[in-house]
Amino acid sequence: MPATTDKSAAPRAAVPAPDVVFSFDARSLEALDLRRPAEARKVWDTLHLLAALQGLANRSAPRLYLFYCSEFGVETNRFWFDWFRRRDGWLRHTRVRPLNGVTEVVSTFRDAFDGLTVYDPNVPATSNLASTAAGVERLLPVRFDTAPNSLFTLLARRLRLPLKLWLVNPDDETATRRSPT
Repeated sequence: MPATTDKSAAPRAAVPAPDVVFSFDARSLEALDLRRPAEARKVWDTLHLLAALQGLANRSAPRLYLFYCSEFGVETNRFWFDWFRRRDGWLRHTRVRPLNGVTEVVSTFRDAFDGLTVYDPNVPATSNLASTAAGVERLLPVRFDTAPNSLFTLLARRLRLPLKLWLVNPDDETATRRSPT
C-alpha cells in the first residue's frame, strides 16, 4: 500500500528562537589521555552526564548547547552553532551565556531533572539502563565511584542531588531497585 500524506494538515510552526541559550565547552576533555583508565573514566562520566542533561534541558525548548566534537580538523559543534547564529540564522538574536564547569551546568538546569540514577561500573549494561531511565524518569546517569574527585562524589555528596534509581547493591552486586534512602 503506497504511503499518503495529508495535504490538508496545516504546516507545523517553527520552534521560536529562545531569548538565551547556555553553552558549555567540554573540549578540554580532549586533552585527556584515553589510554589512562582514570582519564578515560572522567571523559566518559562527564560526557554521559552532559549528553543526558542536554537532552532533558532541551526537551521543551533549546536551552543548552555543548561544544565537544572536533574530528578530522572540523569543529562540528562550533560549525553548527555558528550556522544558527549567522546573520540570517535561527539564533541570530539569541543571547549566549557560557557556563563554566559541570557544577554550573548542573545548577543552571536543576529544573530539568529530578535526581540521579547510579549505575554499576562493573556491569556495563547498567550504564545503558541508566541512560534509558534518565530519559524516561528525568534523571542524570552517573557511575558509582566514591573517589573524592569523581562525578558521583560531586553530584551525590557535595551537591546532594537525590538518588532516585540505584543500580548497584550494597554488596557490589547489580540490582534494579529504587534508591536505598
